[in-house]
Amino acid sequence: MYKIYKNKVFNTKIGRLVKFTSKDSKFFKKFGEVYFNVIKRSKKENDWIFHKKYQCIILVIEGEIQFNIKNKKKIKKLNLSNKRILVISPCTWFKFSSKTKNALFVNLIDGTHDPKETIREKI
Repeated sequence: MYKIYKNKVFNTKIGRLVKFTSKDSKFFKKFGEVYFNVIKRSKKENDWIFHKKYQCIILVIEGEIQFNIKNKKKIKKLNLSNKRILVISPCTWFKFSSKTKNALFVNLIDGTHDPKETIREKI
């Protein structure tokens, strides 16, 4: 399961201020770790990812990224830029790829990295 939330972006004198999350956000549970993923456009297929217990809160910072989310037999394709926050629940298969030359996204998980918690496969 996944949900998309509208993101707050504020124009300032020197540019833009993008709010990612706060402890009062509807989707925020608890802090675990934050990852910044820099990805390049590639013809190679990425692995599917499955977190057994972690929620992922994702914000695209630069570029455009396609997220594929598998729920039962359906695959939903989402193209995200920096105006939306994607929240992926535990026990949901997903993968991502850059639709632009380079892309950057931040991923906040509600736990600390545990290789036994994550499954990666080519489905």
